[in-house]
Parts: sequence; structure tokens; C-alpha cells
Amino acid sequence: MLSGSLQLSHFSSMNVLSGAYLIGVGFLFVVIGIHTRRRLKKLKKSLKDVKVLKRHFNRFDRDGDGVLDMDEFGAFVANLTGEDMDEDELEGTFGAIDLKGYGFVTLDELQAWMKGFKEETEIEETGGTGNTFQLM
Repeated sequence: MLSGSLQLSHFSSMNVLSGAYLIGVGFLFVVIGIHTRRRLKKLKKSLKDVKVLKRHFNRFDRDGDGVLDMDEFGAFVANLTGEDMDEDELEGTFGAIDLKGYGFVTLDELQAWMKGFKEETEIEETGGTGNTFQLM
């Protein structure tokens, strides 16, 4: 959206068109990001604790190799949220959890994601980190 705004500052027809296009694409990505975050919150809420996570993880590890590949992970998310992710959302979410980039998600990676996502959600819900600042 910033690039689009900069393009709009140059008053020629091509710059205005390309600027408007870039702002539209930026806005679309923000909306998709918000929607995906809501879906991930729904996933987190369905995984109340580690026992539930392990049970679902093992259920969707169809080949029994101890990891979820992208297809297994997509089925895992769709079943727990009741919604399919589109390919871009799935790849983005999978990549955020598969930090080592091996092409699969381990139970440990999912647990770490759950813990980090929980902390982020708590910060959002309380409106801050709990730290206070005093003006003197």
C-alpha cells in the first residue's frame, strides 16, 4: 500500500493506475491476513491442550511417519476449523510452523507454535504486555 501511495504522488495516468492497483493489492493482502489469523485462532481454540493436539496429530499422520506433510496438515486444519484453507493460506501457515523448512511439521513444532500463538493472543486480549510505564 505504501508503494501505491508513492505512485499516486506522481500525477500521470499510468502512475495513478499503477498506484491504485498497488493499494488495492495491499488492502487485499491485509484482509486475507486478518481472515487467516481468525482461522488460526479458531484452530488454536480447538486444540485446548497438548493431549488434544497429540491425539489429532496422530489421527492425521496418515502414513505414521511422525510428521505432517502439507496435505496431512491441510486436512488437520480443515477438520479442526471446519474450513478449508486456500493454497496460499495453507503454504503460509505451514511455512510459519515449519521453521526449519524441511517440508513437514513435527509435533514439537506445532506445540511451539501453539505456545507462541497463545502468548500473542493473550497480549492482544489484555491490550498489552502487562508492563506499565510511569511518567515522572
